Amino acid sequence: MAAANLRMLGEEPVEIDGKRYTVRQDMVRGPKPKEGLGFFNAAVLGGALATLAVSRRARLAAATTAGGLGASLALLYVVMKNSKEASDAVVSRLIPAACEGMDKAMRNIKKELLKDMKGDVLDFGSGDGQYLEYVAKQGPAVTSVTSLEPLAKFHPKIEARAERLQLPFKGVYPKFSSDMVRERGTELYDFIILGNVLCEVPDQKAAVGDLFQMLRPGGKLYFIEHVAHEPGTISNVVQRWIDPVWSVISGGCHCDRESLKALRSVPWDLFAWDMYTATPILGRIQVGIAVKPSGTQSGNAKL
Repeated sequence: MAAANLRMLGEEPVEIDGKRYTVRQDMVRGPKPKEGLGFFNAAVLGGALATLAVSRRARLAAATTAGGLGASLALLYVVMKNSKEASDAVVSRLIPAACEGMDKAMRNIKKELLKDMKGDVLDFGSGDGQYLEYVAKQGPAVTSVTSLEPLAKFHPKIEARAERLQLPFKGVYPKFSSDMVRERGTELYDFIILGNVLCEVPDQKAAVGDLFQMLRPGGKLYFIEHVAHEPGTISNVVQRWIDPVWSVISGGCHCDRESLKALRSVPWDLFAWDMYTATPILGRIQVGIAVKPSGTQSGNAKL
């Protein structure tokens, strides 16, 4: 399969598929980002060292250096590593809290990139359904919305939110994208929301391939993903060090992935921006829109 036609964009307005978009760094809310280790990153790194250190003395020294936060992260790592029930319970609380913080920072950009959402919509990896709030703002332009979310603990929250917002909701698909393609076919949706999901899927390219198949020709995919910082920066070093622990305590999220490479693996037109927040570990955000060219064939949908 051919690669995407990628355009990395700056702050000048750009026209994508007949719609004008403006995305700028000053649209990001909150403290200005700065390069540096900082207390939180140091504590997190200390927690990772405390967990991964070989000897008991080394673990104690690392935890002491990091302070209570580092020790707490080490304990959380051990618990979640050894108990799926505990992991699911923590993740069902952690993910909505983390997504809410990122939503506040990126809200202006999300509104801008989601303003042309219409037709049949898929919220891919819905979490607790936060993006349904943006779907509701589109009014009758959205004819149906489906949530894909494998984690059952989120399903009641998604359904309750969809009911409160009075959306044309088609329910929660409780499996993975490969299952949806196999069971329901391809070219199912006019617009797909991909909000911080590629950080945790086991196979990024396979997931992107499924998304490409599920999108109708002429359809759009919106994406926002926290990604690895640039090589050689302190933040990148911290991400590489912390990821083995971070991926456990966050329920499978990886903080050091280069997700845009996976998005480039299929032949859509890809428009992307680099944004930065002051969030420790997850400060570099790549956002954008992918357009599946008209005339592209993916097979026939099962109705």
